[in-house]
Amino acid sequence: MTYRSLTHALLLGLCLVPMVHCTSVPLREDAGDASTDQAITAMDTAAIDAAQPSLDAEDRVSPVDVSSDPATSPDVSTADTGGTCPAGLLSCAGRCVDPNNSAEHCGMCGQRCPTGTNGTPRCAAGACSLACASGFADCDLFAGNGCEVSTASNANHCGACGRNCTLPNATAACASAQCRVGTCNAGFADCDTSATNGCETRLDSASNCGGCGVQCSGATPVCDSAARRCVSGCTAPALRCGGSCVDTTTSTAHCGGCNMACPSPANSIASCNAGRCALTCMPGFANCDGVDTNGCEVDLNASSTDCGMCGNACPSRISATNTCVRGVCTLQCRPGFANCDGNDTNGCEVSTANNPSNCGTCGTVCSGSICAAGACQPCGRPTIACNNVCVSLQTDQSNCGACGYRCPRSTGISRCESGNCYEGTVCRPQLADCDRSALNGYEVNTDTSRLHCGACNNACRLGDNCCNGRCQSTACTPCSLM
Repeated sequence: MTYRSLTHALLLGLCLVPMVHCTSVPLREDAGDASTDQAITAMDTAAIDAAQPSLDAEDRVSPVDVSSDPATSPDVSTADTGGTCPAGLLSCAGRCVDPNNSAEHCGMCGQRCPTGTNGTPRCAAGACSLACASGFADCDLFAGNGCEVSTASNANHCGACGRNCTLPNATAACASAQCRVGTCNAGFADCDTSATNGCETRLDSASNCGGCGVQCSGATPVCDSAARRCVSGCTAPALRCGGSCVDTTTSTAHCGGCNMACPSPANSIASCNAGRCALTCMPGFANCDGVDTNGCEVDLNASSTDCGMCGNACPSRISATNTCVRGVCTLQCRPGFANCDGNDTNGCEVSTANNPSNCGTCGTVCSGSICAAGACQPCGRPTIACNNVCVSLQTDQSNCGACGYRCPRSTGISRCESGNCYEGTVCRPQLADCDRSALNGYEVNTDTSRLHCGACNNACRLGDNCCNGRCQSTACTPCSLM
């Protein structure tokens, strides 16, 4: 395409812009520069000026208030912030996001909080969790299956996770988030209709024989505990204990003999087997010490020494408290520390107070600044951040000219000046590390070097000499002769 035809195409394209009026002027292939000029001047320049404001408004990017609360504001495009993000925000996929509460980038870029049944994903303090719908809960602490428990009807989590409905002499049920008596064990009844004490009444007594309030009297004064009916006397092997005929091999009230009741220590249910008392632990509890008198003394849902089962101790980890939550050992980081690698075995391995790669929260990177007290802090000019310390590359002997470059060891007085390492002073002599290699130390004498006269990389002109650290064209009187 020739220059003229290209110009014609550009003009036609501009004529397609709304509000721009063009006068049709054909351009011949053989036309010279004059025809091109005619085509340009034929355009209605006033119309172009009128169209320009609408074009500017269309292309203009509205300013974004990045100082507003990121928890309630939409993510900010890095294009609107000059390619960098304000302190506390991360640049994730071209957006400035708060890793503390972004469900799409929770704790670090790309870590999306999973969705789950009956729950809404949320991010709090850089950790994913689920906001469960009313009446549901995430009791297994596994977000993958959502809020899996209906706390309105689950007898193991009635009204809240871990609230187990365990009632004496009964199979418990949960209704409307309240513990209820489901069914009574054989030989018992809920005569007072109170769920708090379960099925509290034995049905083998003369006052409640086979049912609440059924009394034995007259010719049938005793209650057969096996048949749960009033009889005139007891038949072996049953014994008469008070007004009841009981089997002392199984009766918890008369275990092994009349009135020898089996105790019910803490968190347990008593039983009688072959005339000997025994106990059964309630769900979530255990008799870890093997002593019956103190019952089932361990809460397996909360004990850090017996978590989930007897003897399962939660291990100690670095900068963390390992606690037992609902029968599972759970890592809880101490303030100022975080488990950024997600590996529980090495504990909370990162100090978020002074880690420039995880400042305040995992994944918060301090770019060009240092991390102090859990926040990114800029270095004042002319210093820059090196290994989380603000230093001057012009004068710092441990970071001379570049972060981490340490001036070679010296037998005299060394210094970092203008980003180069020197030893001694002019005429004493002044030596320099101009090749920036610690292997050969201060290899250049800047008093006499024409390539490094007085300072590294200060080369004398062709024909000049380096005399006592100065380039000159005249004869030199060495320091030793002065």
